[in-house]
Amino acid sequence: MTISVVNTSNPYIQQWKNRGISGIIGLGTGDGGNMTNILKSMPGALGLRWSIHFKRNIGTQKGRPGALILGAEPPVDPTMSFRLPYVSQDINGANNWDDHQADGCWTFGVLREQCVPTWFDSGFTLMRVLGRDFSRVPDTSTNLVKPGTRVKLAAAGSAFFGHKFIAGRTGSRNLVRLIPRGQPTINTGNSFYFDYTLTYDLAVGTVSLGDSNLKGN
Repeated sequence: MTISVVNTSNPYIQQWKNRGISGIIGLGTGDGGNMTNILKSMPGALGLRWSIHFKRNIGTQKGRPGALILGAEPPVDPTMSFRLPYVSQDINGANNWDDHQADGCWTFGVLREQCVPTWFDSGFTLMRVLGRDFSRVPDTSTNLVKPGTRVKLAAAGSAFFGHKFIAGRTGSRNLVRLIPRGQPTINTGNSFYFDYTLTYDLAVGTVSLGDSNLKGN
C-alpha cells in the first residue's frame, strides 16, 4: 500500500496539529488526482466498502474511539441512502464516485425544500451552507444560521425527512455557517458521523446512513 503525505500550512489542519493530531487521512471516493484514497487499494471487499462512525464525548470521557470497518455491508434498512455520480476509474481499476455531489434535499425553517449537491465531510466540525439560493435563510451577524432554526434533510425522491435538528452553536452537533453566494452546495460537517454509521459502497456508488449502534458487518 502506497501512502502519499502532503504537508500543508492550512490553518484548519494546523488547529488539529496543535492538538497533537499527526494528520488527516483522505477517504474521499472521487478522483483525487495524485492523492488517492488508500482504502481503494485494499483487496476485494475491503477496498469496495467501508463504514465510519465517531463517538461523542461523554462527561469526562474525551476522545472516545470511533470505528472504521473495511468490507462493511451496507445497512439492510438505512435511514437514508444517497447515490453518487460516477466519475471515472482510477489507475487500479477502482470506480471513482463524486462524493461532493450526493443528492440531498434540505429545508431551513419554513423555506421551501432545495435539492443541492451535498458532501458528508468527516473533517469539519461545522456545517457549511453555500449558495445564493439560501440568501433567505435566517442568520446572525456572524453568518451562522440563526440558532433555533429547524434544519431537515431527505434523500432525493424520498417521501420523508430522514434527519432533523435545531441549529445552534455547538460544533460537531448543530453549528451551521451560512455563505449566501455562488452556486449552491452543502458540506454537512462531521455531525452525521456521530449520529449515524455512514457506509460507502464503491461497487454501486452509494453512501448510506444507518443506526449508529451498528458499526458494520
